[in-house]
Amino acid sequence: MTDEGDSATPARSPGRGELLRSSAKASQSGSELLFAGLSVGAIGLAGAALGAVCPLCVVATPALLSAGAVQKLRAKWLERKAEPAPAGEPR
Repeated sequence: MTDEGDSATPARSPGRGELLRSSAKASQSGSELLFAGLSVGAIGLAGAALGAVCPLCVVATPALLSAGAVQKLRAKWLERKAEPAPAGEPR
């Protein structure tokens, strides 16, 4: 029998709720998605240069790039929302 209090708890990955509330997490996620989209696009471009077109690359590249762009925009929106409004200006 093991004692649950002594064992180390595994690190949790950020949940969807965390991404929707934290601008830093949304920005990081957006950067990762953009990097993945650019990587898949580069692989697809290299394959096309060699004469083979990868259907997965054709679909995944714009999907990853657009998801990354949306996450980056969400991060900027969350940053603006978190800033205090200047005095006398409604938000």
